[in-house]
Amino acid sequence: MRIQLDGQVSFEVYCDPADREVGYEDDIHFGILETGPKELRMFQADETIILLTCDQAEHLAAALVAAAAASRSVPR
Repeated sequence: MRIQLDGQVSFEVYCDPADREVGYEDDIHFGILETGPKELRMFQADETIILLTCDQAEHLAAALVAAAAASRSVPR
């Protein structure tokens, strides 16, 4: 799944069991992709990937849901 934030930054999340190394359970890819002029980028690399376990992915998802709920509760 790719989530486009704006014209330059997107998140990509997917599971790739074939990429799992023996002894590790972190086969969930959480990537930050950035395009556009290098002088306007937040990150040095075009793509930064963090490997997560199922538990880590669930904690990240719960934290995002909690932050969204907190943001929605703030008067606009």
